[in-house]
Amino acid sequence: SDMKWNRLLPAVGTLTGQRVLDVGASSGYYMFRMSSLNPVWVLGIDPCLRFKLQFETLQNYARVPDLYYELLKPEDMKLLPDFFDTVFCLGILGHRRRPLDALAVLRTCLREGGRLFLETLVLPGDDEHVLSPAAAYAGMPNVYFIPTVRVLKGWLRRAGFSGITIISQDRTTP
Repeated sequence: SDMKWNRLLPAVGTLTGQRVLDVGASSGYYMFRMSSLNPVWVLGIDPCLRFKLQFETLQNYARVPDLYYELLKPEDMKLLPDFFDTVFCLGILGHRRRPLDALAVLRTCLREGGRLFLETLVLPGDDEHVLSPAAAYAGMPNVYFIPTVRVLKGWLRRAGFSGITIISQDRTTP
């Protein structure tokens, strides 16, 4: 997690005065990291009760103000159109059965000029290919699609995003 965050941090800059959404927040690691960048507040969403309880345990000791966590899915964010300044979607797109729909919802909940930081598995090469594992990928049974970067950019454009910049295509290894 820290390697991923350290690659993102220069592009993130500051979150001062922003309403931030962390999609697939897990135990809240990135929420705690985001808090040091001075957002107005951060909302983490994840439908897993175990992750929310882990976050609440950490928050019980850390007591970081203005961090909130809800048991919601990405598609629930369509209820907050044009609301967030910055959305982080780190490592969950491949777990969505309908990635285009998920990206469209994320675009809907971002205000005009807002930023999406998206991290996902990608296939090597510049072809228009998508891997759809039959059973499991890297031991994960819930990975549905792994696109090439070219396909991913196309998905983002179809969802209404523009100004797409690749920050890093590094492997997450030491």
